[in-house]
Amino acid sequence: MRNQHLHFTLKRLTASLSFALLALLFYGCPDRNFPNPNSASEETASVQSLVTGTEGSMRNALSFYIYGTSLIGREAYYLGGDDPRYMSEYTGGALDAGGPFVNNTWNARYNAIANARILLARAAQEPASRAGQRAGLEGFAKTIIAYQLLLNLNLTNERGIKIGYSPDPAAFPFVSKAEGFAEINRLLDEAYTSLTSEGAAFDFRLSSGFAGFNTPETFARFNRALRARTAAYTGDYDTCLTALSNSFLTEVNTAAGMRIGVYHVYSTAAGDLLNPVFEPPATATRFFAQRDFFSQNQDTATDARLSKVFFRSPAVSNYGVSSNHAVSVYASNTAPVAIIRNEELLLLRAEARIKTGDFAGALADLNRVRQAAGVADYTAIADETDGINKLLYERRYSLFCEGHRWIDMRRFNRLGELPLERTGDTVVRNFPRPLSEIP
Repeated sequence: MRNQHLHFTLKRLTASLSFALLALLFYGCPDRNFPNPNSASEETASVQSLVTGTEGSMRNALSFYIYGTSLIGREAYYLGGDDPRYMSEYTGGALDAGGPFVNNTWNARYNAIANARILLARAAQEPASRAGQRAGLEGFAKTIIAYQLLLNLNLTNERGIKIGYSPDPAAFPFVSKAEGFAEINRLLDEAYTSLTSEGAAFDFRLSSGFAGFNTPETFARFNRALRARTAAYTGDYDTCLTALSNSFLTEVNTAAGMRIGVYHVYSTAAGDLLNPVFEPPATATRFFAQRDFFSQNQDTATDARLSKVFFRSPAVSNYGVSSNHAVSVYASNTAPVAIIRNEELLLLRAEARIKTGDFAGALADLNRVRQAAGVADYTAIADETDGINKLLYERRYSLFCEGHRWIDMRRFNRLGELPLERTGDTVVRNFPRPLSEIP
């Protein structure tokens, strides 16, 4: 299908605003200055409508991202009979460059970016008397653009991304993976400067998913959490540690402490979205854990993270595989989905400490995560290899089906360790470039 980026055009802005106005239902007090969505324009759209629409766009096609990374990373299978392409494309490795599994998440990310770029244009129009509001808006918008680019680069990987936008696929070339990360990091760092500048202020509201991170000062900690992630992904561990020191990382060892973070939120309000990957686990038909998730756990008697799967008997079978465990990461159809949370930050710091030789510090972070899960402490990290083995084990169980394992195994050159249960399946390294993005 033909992909078109959503830019500063009336048609695309109208679609974004229509979603934005519906999404206001779960934000509390409504924005009373929003324009008529049937006659919206970049000039008449309120900042609040654009911010709300940006958050809404960030949630669009999230199920494709979670299913895709989970199936390719062999955390889970899609056993529903409604669409065999989940298993042929994600698990089989036959990704169709012209199909929805490649295009939907790509398009949704650039939709959110388009809204955020309108916000940047709006920030540039702020008068000198509103310099603080301008800085806050710039910090928000650039952080969101960087995060959306990162999600697409996580998929295309070595095939790069586009950081310039036009309906004409020839207008902007793909840039390399390294250039993509450089742009993402530039945006995050510029955003942080704006967010921490004197007088920075938000004059818009964020959803409850940003509770505790809805001022420039606190949103800046979210920004640094993302910067720590990108630094780890590029092996820049000194920067990772610095970013974490300015993030919301909290040294706790409780399950509640691990959940501190920023989330996509859902509701049953008219026009809003429900959690796109939730199923009642006792009757689930789609999302099932790959069998090794349970069988390879070293602490099955006590590991609270195993509650992320629900035992079913008899096993559910389809497409040549079977599973006794339905994925049960989310408790309801309105459960939030993490963007980034404290458990990941502790594991990022453990990784950076392992890579910089601080085994004692890494051990303490890994054990905080293990204590929260109810399992015994590690007694030592013997060397870097042992540390990375332990790290990947903890990330596997702590961040199950949150979009990390395939990326983790790829960046540590361990894709060959992922199980292949069906003859002919392959583990892909990169999504193809969307066909419609190639001139």
